[in-house]
Amino acid sequence: MSISKVGKRFERKQELIDAALDEFVEHDFESASLNRIIKNAGISKGTFYYHFRNKEDLFLFLTDEGKKAGLEFINNWLRRHPDRSGEKDFFSIIKLQLKIGVDFALEMPRYKKFGERLLQIKDAQIQEKIRVKAKARVEAFLDPMIGAAIQKGEIRSDLSKDFVARLTKHFFLYPGEIFMLDHLDLDDPDSRRKLDKNIDEFFSFLKYGLGRERHEGS
Repeated sequence: MSISKVGKRFERKQELIDAALDEFVEHDFESASLNRIIKNAGISKGTFYYHFRNKEDLFLFLTDEGKKAGLEFINNWLRRHPDRSGEKDFFSIIKLQLKIGVDFALEMPRYKKFGERLLQIKDAQIQEKIRVKAKARVEAFLDPMIGAAIQKGEIRSDLSKDFVARLTKHFFLYPGEIFMLDHLDLDDPDSRRKLDKNIDEFFSFLKYGLGRERHEGS
């Protein structure tokens, strides 16, 4: 697919995105019906195939749309909470980003469920394409921050940048493994408090495991 083709001339782009999200949330990739998506979007097959080669193309396009929706959500959240936009140190910034991500999952449940579907893909080639995309996004976000944090002395100088990068990238790529998201109902206030506590505890461990020295009460 050429992403450049998905532009202003595609008048029912949002309808296609909505129909595709509904289909991929309801069904795994292998059983999702492209014909159903096209029908529910109210477009012709000719219009679809002008913009996308096949179902895989559309699926991968949705991963990019999820990224855009997430970035827009983060920016809007920070505008609504200007007191939090001034976080400076490495650990505070990435903890805030993670907590905003939980809010995104609550307010945009279809993208949350679509994200869960990404982990269920059986096709090895599609899995690899998704992994490469996700890794590139996380690296673009984290690598400059890690370099700056090391220079400022926020991270122990005896630990290699590569090790710190691998550790921090893992929980951004696989948060469910660390915070057991599949076992939590984020709509339940008690579950949300439990998750917030888990995040705080994890970042306390991360900071004082990687930080230069521990300052009690900081």
